[in-house]
Amino acid sequence: MTNLVRIMLVFVGVKLLLAIVCVPLQAASAPRKFVIGHAAMNARVAPLWVAEDLGFFAKQGVSVNAIFIRQAPVLVAALTSGDVHAAYTGGTTVLTAVAGGADLKIIGSLTNRLGYDMVAAPNIKTPKDLRGKRFGVQTLAGTVWLGAMLGLEHLGLEAKRDNITFLVIGDQTWPLRLLKAVKSM
Repeated sequence: MTNLVRIMLVFVGVKLLLAIVCVPLQAASAPRKFVIGHAAMNARVAPLWVAEDLGFFAKQGVSVNAIFIRQAPVLVAALTSGDVHAAYTGGTTVLTAVAGGADLKIIGSLTNRLGYDMVAAPNIKTPKDLRGKRFGVQTLAGTVWLGAMLGLEHLGLEAKRDNITFLVIGDQTWPLRLLKAVKSM
C-alpha cells in the first residue's frame, strides 16, 4: 500500500469518526463535550490527535477531548460505564467485553494490520534465541499479546512448544524500561 493510499485512508477514517461523533450531537441544544479515550501512545492513534489538534471536530461544532487511559480493559470499562463516549482501542479487549455481556460495537478501524515491533535484548540474534525466554505484554489475551503470538508464529515459533512465557508487566512503556534495566545488570 502506497503512502498516498494510507494518507487517504486516514482521512477517510477521521471523516467517519467525525460523522459518528457529530451527527447525534447536532440535535442537541447545547454543545456537549465528547470524550474519546485511547489506550496506547503510538502512531496508530495519530489520526485522532491530528483531528483534535487541527480542529476537525471543532469545525463540526463538537467539543472533543481525547484522553489517554492506560490499559485497554480500563478504557473499555470507562466506555461501558459512559465516562468515555468512544474508544480508540484494539479489538481483542472489546470482543472480550462483548463476550462477557457488554453492549459495545466495533464500528471501524484506521488500520488493517497489527503493526508492532518486537524488541529484544542484545543477546537475541535469531528467532531461535527466543526459545525459553519471557515476553512482556500489557495483558493476556490483549492486542499486544495477540501481536506477540502472531509475531512468534511468523518467526516459526510457538509459545507452548518453544517454552516462551508471557509476563503481564503493564502498558507499552514498561517492556522497554525493563529491557533497559536487564541490560544494565
